[in-house]
Amino acid sequence: MPNATIARGNYVDTNDRDLTQTLLDAAVLEQFYNSNVLFNSQFMQIKPLEPGTSSHDFKIFGDSPEDGEHHVPGAWIESGSIVNAKVNVAVDDPLIKALRLDLADEELSKFPLIEPYARTCARKNAEKMDKRAFVVLTLAARTAAVTNVHPGGNVVERVAATIAAAYPVTDAGAGQFALDASTLARQMDEDDVPDDGNRYMFISPYIRQVLTLSTRLMNRDYVPESAGNIVNRVIGTLEGFKLVMTQHIPSTAITTDLAKYNGDFTAAGTTGQPAALALYNADKVGPIGCVQVGGMVGKIYFDENRDCWLVKHRLVVGMGIVSCWCAGEIRVDTS
Repeated sequence: MPNATIARGNYVDTNDRDLTQTLLDAAVLEQFYNSNVLFNSQFMQIKPLEPGTSSHDFKIFGDSPEDGEHHVPGAWIESGSIVNAKVNVAVDDPLIKALRLDLADEELSKFPLIEPYARTCARKNAEKMDKRAFVVLTLAARTAAVTNVHPGGNVVERVAATIAAAYPVTDAGAGQFALDASTLARQMDEDDVPDDGNRYMFISPYIRQVLTLSTRLMNRDYVPESAGNIVNRVIGTLEGFKLVMTQHIPSTAITTDLAKYNGDFTAAGTTGQPAALALYNADKVGPIGCVQVGGMVGKIYFDENRDCWLVKHRLVVGMGIVSCWCAGEIRVDTS
């Protein structure tokens, strides 16, 4: 007698596990994201706006163009002249990032939703403002001098079609970038920018990789851990600049309804693509000025009308160039 086929309780069609249960892990891993560098940091001059105001004037004390002269006894002492300036930075319209979370999703899920999405809203706003801050820093480096007021920003340009062509991932490419960093440092020296340890240079992950390929930089006079260690990919100081890695250096043509954050930052553009940006900062005196109303505000509340949670983050701030002579740029340009 042939064997009989025994029915299986969870058997559907050809899948013998189709009716089994799938469990959801309550432990959730968040993706890693870029960290902010410039916005709301030590690198910016931040001014809370006074009630009833929408902008702030940042004062620039210029020079007195005349030299001192020997005095002839009894002669009339002539007075000299002074040249000063100011830069006005206005607040932008509110920047808001919000999410609506359905009641059922929050109540029925095995993991919390409100807290991670609240962090998401704050992060998205902060990332946008950090990218804008790097645009302001780039434009500050490209600002021209004003006679008897300030010497303008500093730029070192290398003619190339791309950053990779200008600085290949080789020892030679690292040497070319180090040479340009040295030139930028000299330009700041000639503009009397202090070299008291408060010069910073922001580089991309690509430039970081290039510099680790240098046999000269990583073996000449670097102190392990504190300044440079190729084993741990630590590159601390280059030509007096403290190196900071970021992915927010502009590289595209940016056009928005806020002209002060716009510009063509491609290698084929009129002014080239930044390979690295530098600034001098001491006691929050640097090239970027920021005004704010009420700071950063996060709100979480239940909306009965829509039967959902509202998670919202708001910024009422504005940024602008205030001390352009403290800014520097290394860039590539096709022209």
